[in-house]
Amino acid sequence: MTEDRPNAPTISKLKYAYLNVGILSSEELRSILGEAIQALREADAAPVLQKLADVIEGKDESAG
Repeated sequence: MTEDRPNAPTISKLKYAYLNVGILSSEELRSILGEAIQALREADAAPVLQKLADVIEGKDESAG
């Protein structure tokens, strides 16, 4: 993880899960979401959630 974007790997994994939800197994989705939840618990969640929303909505392509 980089110091300037410590949550980029988590956001990339969530974007991957979002885009591939139809082909991932439930175990894979649980794993990705579990890691994301843990990362959010360890960080200030508001900026991470805003970044995730921006990525999913196509406003920011830098995470994936």
